[in-house]
Amino acid sequence: MTAVIVPACLLAYFASALFAARWLYGYLRARGIDANIRDYPSLHGYGRDAGKAVREWNRADRPPVILVAVISGLVWPAVVPAVAAGWLLVRFLNTTPILSRAEMAERATRRDRRIAELERENERLRRQQEDEL
Repeated sequence: MTAVIVPACLLAYFASALFAARWLYGYLRARGIDANIRDYPSLHGYGRDAGKAVREWNRADRPPVILVAVISGLVWPAVVPAVAAGWLLVRFLNTTPILSRAEMAERATRRDRRIAELERENERLRRQQEDEL
């Protein structure tokens, strides 16, 4: 029984690794070409010509992206939780940073302006209500 299960599991693992590598390669390729067109339209003369951007991406960026995709595909069981943990860590650290004195002063100024604005609006509505009576 294990003679069948182990090879089947290895086959499934490598098939999913190839699928993950292919998906990641396609994702990174599309983002890289779009970034070339967006960020360097005049530097390389891409303009709206995707063909030039694809040729430049194939020349400069393809080998490292293939390497990253293959390695990530092979270790995706470890990569996915690590990326998720990194994302959660960054999100946790960035959610409530300690404010600087300048930020606190700016918030206090905005708060005071908003309070004054609301008090004026409240007074206007109170007068309007008195006039109606």
